[in-house]
Amino acid sequence: MVFRKYLTRIALAILVLFTLASLTIAGLNALSADGSQDFQYSGAQLLADGENPYRAWQIARHEFLLSQVPNYLPAIYFLLLPLGFLPWSAAKLAWLVCNLACALFVAVRLWRNPALPAGMGLWCALLFLSSTPVRNTIGNGQHGLLIMVLVIAAFRARSAIMRGTVLAVALSKYSLGAVFVAVLAGRRDWAGLAAVALATLGTYAAFAVITGTAFGPELLLAPLETARGGVSLAMPFKAIAALVGPSGPLAVSAIALAGTFLWCWQVGPHGNGQLTSRWQLPGHDPEMPRMILVASLVTLCGMPHLTYDYCLLALPFAFGNPFAQLGRIGRAMFLIVLAWYWNGMKIADLLHNDVLHDAANLAMAALLLYVMIDAAMGAVRQSGGKGLPTSP
Repeated sequence: MVFRKYLTRIALAILVLFTLASLTIAGLNALSADGSQDFQYSGAQLLADGENPYRAWQIARHEFLLSQVPNYLPAIYFLLLPLGFLPWSAAKLAWLVCNLACALFVAVRLWRNPALPAGMGLWCALLFLSSTPVRNTIGNGQHGLLIMVLVIAAFRARSAIMRGTVLAVALSKYSLGAVFVAVLAGRRDWAGLAAVALATLGTYAAFAVITGTAFGPELLLAPLETARGGVSLAMPFKAIAALVGPSGPLAVSAIALAGTFLWCWQVGPHGNGQLTSRWQLPGHDPEMPRMILVASLVTLCGMPHLTYDYCLLALPFAFGNPFAQLGRIGRAMFLIVLAWYWNGMKIADLLHNDVLHDAANLAMAALLLYVMIDAAMGAVRQSGGKGLPTSP
């Protein structure tokens, strides 16, 4: 017992050092000459000058730094507007600090989650912070960590208006935020859903006024038009979309959103229970941890993204114990999925064997799909195999 205790402490100390090294590398990458290449600074800077980033991209792409394609909804540019007034070097440093703060916020949520077994929260927090997706998100200047913080804040909010407004900002990166709006709709949170719609349309209207752009379908679809043909796909979405055909990405995303909405509609209780703890969620919904788990997995399986977005696998640990929502096989597969996408994939890259790497990616995609289905079917297991609870 004593030996095991010291061994655990040594392993924990090694992980802490690895975490510090990983975050240091991430910070250095973010501040390097070609670092923070995905940070939406160019769009925020153009908006600060009263210009339309979407139109500018179509006319003069050379004005955009690195790979800062303006394929986000306008809300993100309003959020980043203060950084748009700064020079690139200062804005890059400020965004690095923001990303580190977001990563630490999520890590603290995992560490202090009472739903996790004793000690698991700290291990989850350190493994998350040291993971390849977090390191790449920070180094590339991506926005996934911010979206995770917004989702946590939204589903913690007591006010439906606040919940919907925060989710509207998360929706700006629609490849991550859209599924969680579908969860809101599936839970019949009409006030929250109305707040999402009003906040989104409000930012579009403000964007139109500031940039002198006509408010209409062309503006509303501008982020999607900008992203057309330029979105790189990761597994398993890449494989699923390829099976569908030319319209695969759009069709798979539509099915993912509709499926999430219908599943949440059927599973979630719809009473008006009160929020009794800061760890419980609006409506005192016991199925919410499962909904967040399923929504996170659906996002990674059914929406376009790259591997840095796998930091989203930590989100279910901020709302409960995801292993409690899975069967025995599902728990084992979820562990394998976490190990692969958080660090195993990077180790496999060092082997420089494309055939082995592609085979492993395909296998992990299949495991991820299994875990998603297993989590969704958990409600059936809990009801004794009698099917999902029926809505009133």
